[in-house]
Amino acid sequence: MIAKDLLRALRAYKGPVFVEVSNGTDVHVVQAVKSDLLALIRDVLPTQETGYTLSGDTFGRDYT
Repeated sequence: MIAKDLLRALRAYKGPVFVEVSNGTDVHVVQAVKSDLLALIRDVLPTQETGYTLSGDTFGRDYT
């Protein structure tokens, strides 16, 4: 997603946010701190593709 759209979607989302974490073999889903995710995305230019998506309640990579 584009950074500004992802920020908007993440701010509007109510409830816990989960992040996909992979070690190359396994994928785990853990609860994340929303303010930390917002800080991570704020460092990206507003019109730049982030490579992340917010799907339901899971925040993860849009591509590998």
